[in-house]
Amino acid sequence: MMLEHYLIGTYTHHNSQGIYSVTLDTSAGRLSPTRLEIPIQKPIFMTFANNGILYTIEKLDQDHAAITSFKEEGSHFTRLSSVSAPGTTTAYLAIDEERQLLFSANYHMSTVTTYRLDGQGGMQKADQVLKVGATGPRPQQELPHVHFANLTPDRRLVICDLGMDQVNIYNLTDQGQLKLVTTHQDQPGFGDRHLTFGRDGRFMYLVGELSSKLEVLAYDQENGELSSIQTVSTIPADWTAHNGAAAIHVCHSGRFVYVSNRGENTIAVFEVQPDGRVKHIQSVATAGDFPRDFSLSHDQKFMIVANQNTNDLTLMRRDPATGHLATNQTGVPCPEPVQVLYWK
Repeated sequence: MMLEHYLIGTYTHHNSQGIYSVTLDTSAGRLSPTRLEIPIQKPIFMTFANNGILYTIEKLDQDHAAITSFKEEGSHFTRLSSVSAPGTTTAYLAIDEERQLLFSANYHMSTVTTYRLDGQGGMQKADQVLKVGATGPRPQQELPHVHFANLTPDRRLVICDLGMDQVNIYNLTDQGQLKLVTTHQDQPGFGDRHLTFGRDGRFMYLVGELSSKLEVLAYDQENGELSSIQTVSTIPADWTAHNGAAAIHVCHSGRFVYVSNRGENTIAVFEVQPDGRVKHIQSVATAGDFPRDFSLSHDQKFMIVANQNTNDLTLMRRDPATGHLATNQTGVPCPEPVQVLYWK
């Protein structure tokens, strides 16, 4: 029996009580029932440091939020520290292990913030950038909305701004200070949400939530410049109902890119070509509504999908050779799931 354990981040508007866990038996191809691990309000995004400390978003009240750290001790998690994150909750967290920094992207406050880590769960604010400027034409673009912040392969900081249809790249000091290097401006209404890089770091794969598009960009590590080389749809041309593209991940081999579609309720599968461009090869129904996030299993043979509106998880089997997905288990109860994070 081979077991992989995952944490599930959730909204807590209705029945959810916080962060849940689920176990994948890769031999049997089955998910266990979920169980509550950490009672906490609105933990919609989490990340682990290499030392095992978990950093999660936490809602305190209507106008206040925090980033809180936990350490696994025996059969439970112990709260370590917390730092205020003004406004409504942050949308994304990431860690720079070499510099011992934490990055947060705050969607509603239009900010990206860096924190210095002390290795014991403590966080100290280092720098913050407030995004201002012209926004896109769609109703969701009334303000800049920073939705993603993480490292480039050459250890700059890259952010997605859904409101301004932008990707911004910053130089980053060891102390966490930010300096803007380049800005990639997308088409109006693209809605830059999340991105990931190919295995060799030369190509960026960017998902537009509002446009339901996947953009491929060449990344020049020398000067931080991005050049768009391809844009493809994540949904069929005849799809007219609402859709919001959400999560994007590349498999370990770098050969396949996966995007979730909330509305069409599918995972779109793309094969990476030798020149970095992609070819759509499959779309698979998620057997649930509003797949906000998913995770490829550690062994790359499965995918766990979080269906937010149907309060359940779907397990798909994955063929590492072809990239294709096949539904394996559906309807695993989990309240308001919005993130799937590999635990151990």
